[in-house]
Amino acid sequence: MKIYMTDIVPFGDEKIFAQMLPFITEDRKNKIMQLKKKEDRCRSLAAGLLLEYALREYGISLLPGKMQQMYLRFGEKGKPVLNGKTGIHFNLSHSGRYVAGVFSDEEVGIDVEQIRKGQMKVAERFFCPEEYLALQKGKMKKADCYFTELWTRKESYIKAVGKGIALDLASFCVLQDQVKFLKAGQTGEWYLQSYDPASGYILSVCAKKCTKCEIQWISKEMFTQKFI
Repeated sequence: MKIYMTDIVPFGDEKIFAQMLPFITEDRKNKIMQLKKKEDRCRSLAAGLLLEYALREYGISLLPGKMQQMYLRFGEKGKPVLNGKTGIHFNLSHSGRYVAGVFSDEEVGIDVEQIRKGQMKVAERFFCPEEYLALQKGKMKKADCYFTELWTRKESYIKAVGKGIALDLASFCVLQDQVKFLKAGQTGEWYLQSYDPASGYILSVCAKKCTKCEIQWISKEMFTQKFI
């Protein structure tokens, strides 16, 4: 399993943005052009670049060229997957100034979030009783940080299984390193990892393997070296 992150700030420079635009798919370019906010355009570009960068590490690409070209298709709930039998599974996430991606030979999910304040009512509504009680007690962590950690762990599991908002957030518990199912119909072994990748942010990954790995930061210079 590999985890990548990048900072969107450099892509706020119009010259750098234009320089990197050819290295994402036409579909993503079209979507970017429809976005009104500059920050949203930078996030989408960075996500496309991070995906292309990681795929080239596996010897494939979403673009025509020397490498084997693959295409994206979308599951019933909108989760993007690669066509064909590549053996590569991935998931992307973004929040604030950062974009993150996880890549594995099995289903995976990732979520990165800025730490949010005053979310106890959200927790009371969506968390299972055990999680809500742990959040109230604090578990030696600040409530805002702990809420965001639990939230990203839940989101990473939902994204890993590709269920989207159809899955009841209170139907499973993420307090431990393995997802605990509280209702019938959910099966499988899913493992969780959480990180503090940057000040004010929490990132969590859900995977079928209990594998600890470090986050690889991809700079603008690394994108340039890979693509140009």
